[in-house]
Amino acid sequence: MIAHNGTNLPFVWVLMGCLGGFEVLGLVGLVVGPVLLSLKRQLWEERMRALAVADAEDASSPSMAE
Repeated sequence: MIAHNGTNLPFVWVLMGCLGGFEVLGLVGLVVGPVLLSLKRQLWEERMRALAVADAEDASSPSMAE
């Protein structure tokens, strides 16, 4: 529950991060796994936002082909 509140990830994702992290890194992975998942999620959301803004700018700019 501590990792769930700190990372803003659903419980299932925290559980997968803990189990996967433990499998790879041992006891340290119990902490590192959810943190890495949270970081990846934030990077993904930021990239999707940037692509949406770029698409909106392309749609609002006048066409150069005349």
